[in-house]
Amino acid sequence: MSIVIGTAGHIDHGKTTLIKNLTGVDTDRLPEEKKRGISIDLGFSYLDIDGEKVGIIDVPGHEKFVKNMMAGATGIDIVMLVIAADDGIMPQTREHFDIVRLLGIHHGIIVITKCDKASKERVIEVRREIEEELKESFLSEAPMIETSIDNSDSYQLVKDSLRELVKTIKDEEQEKIVFRMSVDRSFSVKGFGTIITGTSQGKNLKVGDLLQIYPGDRVAKIRGIQNHGINVNTLSAGNRCAINLAGIDKEDIKRGSVVATPNSLSVTKLMDVEINYLSSNNKVLKNNQRVRFHHGTKEIICRIKLLDQQELKAGMSGYAQLILEKELVGFTGDLGILRNYSPMFTIGGVTILNPLATKAKRFDEKLIEKLKGGKNDNNIKLSSIIEELSSKYPSFEDIKLNFGSAEDITQSIEKLVKNKEVLELTALNETVYIHKNFLEEKKVELLSMLEEFHSKNPLLIGENTSTVRNKVFSKKFKNKNYLEVLSKLEDDKIIKVNSSLVSLFDFEIKLSGNQEKIKDMILKAYKNNGYKPPKYDELSKLSNDPKELKMVFDMMVLLGKLKFIEKDIFLLESDYNNLMMVINKLGEGGKEIALPDVKVKIETSRKYLVAYLEHSDKVGVTKRVDNARVLV
Repeated sequence: MSIVIGTAGHIDHGKTTLIKNLTGVDTDRLPEEKKRGISIDLGFSYLDIDGEKVGIIDVPGHEKFVKNMMAGATGIDIVMLVIAADDGIMPQTREHFDIVRLLGIHHGIIVITKCDKASKERVIEVRREIEEELKESFLSEAPMIETSIDNSDSYQLVKDSLRELVKTIKDEEQEKIVFRMSVDRSFSVKGFGTIITGTSQGKNLKVGDLLQIYPGDRVAKIRGIQNHGINVNTLSAGNRCAINLAGIDKEDIKRGSVVATPNSLSVTKLMDVEINYLSSNNKVLKNNQRVRFHHGTKEIICRIKLLDQQELKAGMSGYAQLILEKELVGFTGDLGILRNYSPMFTIGGVTILNPLATKAKRFDEKLIEKLKGGKNDNNIKLSSIIEELSSKYPSFEDIKLNFGSAEDITQSIEKLVKNKEVLELTALNETVYIHKNFLEEKKVELLSMLEEFHSKNPLLIGENTSTVRNKVFSKKFKNKNYLEVLSKLEDDKIIKVNSSLVSLFDFEIKLSGNQEKIKDMILKAYKNNGYKPPKYDELSKLSNDPKELKMVFDMMVLLGKLKFIEKDIFLLESDYNNLMMVINKLGEGGKEIALPDVKVKIETSRKYLVAYLEHSDKVGVTKRVDNARVLV
């Protein structure tokens, strides 16, 4: 049964005594706790309910140890709010209950302890006080049980109430694709090595699995798992557990660390969040205020950048970025607690909306709308993340890491692709995704680049595809994925792709009158010389402008009007086509093609014939066999 019960309440209100009477276990384990008679750190035990072991966490009540209390509250399903009859509701009662609410716990019972130390009238008074305090909370209808140290039956009533409550709670923690656990204790056992404890979340776990320690890249193998003191081979989500890790020192993993499926989490120092600022606050929350952020079992100092408000007043909520002073790992939807930096007290709760945020300006309406939409719609959030990642051409794994959730996002991505909000590009069995808005931005950049290129190079067909990729997209963008994008833009009649050149879709080369004359003279020179073509230097007399001559000549080569054979040898397009036809005709039926045979058909010198046949080899029309050639 993957349910965990936790205590909450003021110091010296009898939480540890209550658990001892319920379970027979004294959860005060530290010598100082025994000496001082108060809980300082977390205590752990379990309660047997109908043959199933239900974990119990005892948290310290002293205001100095609220940090420890919050570490224990992570993973709690049911809270026992403990209030002493003689004291009634006290400051830490309220703070603990605020923390419980802000962490999303919504099941519990109320236990009034030390009834033997208060009169009946006082107990009635405390009951009324509790009813008033909790009347609008999830505990407004909760059982309220009175206990006394000298009345064992009163503890049985607590057990009975917990049993009934456990029956009503369905196991809400479904197995997901990632295991993670916030570590609340780390210690060594002679002969075994390092042991860590916590409440498991997400994917089921088994002995032999590997876990990565976050933040960091250390990976350790699970040597053993215990659940409530019993060795188990597998562990389901939502259970208290102790995990024995191989090859890790206890100094390498401490409270606040997270262990998870390897390569399943990303560290962050910037998060988009929603803040719920407690109505009990007597000061406003200011932009750039330094606070303490508690997430899982970790405390980190951070600054708050308010995104949609100048300041937050008591009872208000708003969107913000948390600028963390140390690295953290978190998932979308995770809850956390904000405490005042100094003096320390709880001021509000946090819901993580994007654990891997990018630096943003305040009052950015586009971002605020994304946060509002993504809060309750994973498709909107996923679309936003893919848009942010598009410049890195993310894979499915990249998106999953940045989504910050253990949920399977396959169907959501498929839906975005189907709706043409996201473009899926697959090359060599590797798929990347880009957002339509990113492609639109790149399209604008590409059009601007090509307009400038055509303006400066009116006689060139277009820019080289690799240059376009490097300038507009990225060198990291795999060529086949990139060509798929170019193909889409060509289908949309945005660009034309001619071999390895990219141009605007409606671009056409337009020659000036003088350039037309130069082109005609070049064609005439090649036509008159046939298969003994002129060298480029011999064309210089055709124009007084060497630069313009070269521009026209290069254009003719790019357009295929002149065919390159080898250095300084070009053929007129019609002559080249005739040459290839002759070679193919001579080689029909597997016949050998000898140089003298070609010379009969093509009137030229041996020097040119050798060049033509070697070119034929290079372009894959023929191949050399001894002193002759055959068609490939």
